[in-house]
Amino acid sequence: MRKTEARRQRRRKARSQHSGVEMANTKQLRACKNCSYISEEDTCPLCGGQTSKEFQGYLIVVDHEKSAIAKQMGIKVNGKFALRVR
Repeated sequence: MRKTEARRQRRRKARSQHSGVEMANTKQLRACKNCSYISEEDTCPLCGGQTSKEFQGYLIVVDHEKSAIAKQMGIKVNGKFALRVR
């Protein structure tokens, strides 16, 4: 019983140290409130609009000219776009 608990504690410690390293190296994704383009910037690189950390779902457009969803959403470039931005 003691060995098992010691293993659990070592695993928790290793996970917490590992996740701290990952978080330090990653930036938070943000979605534009105007065009829904997802980037790591505070202002949208496509339209210059304000971005938000709060968005739901995303769509990766590979060929905007052939994509029916991209046409429906009004997307005119390839990239990663949020489905809903707050």
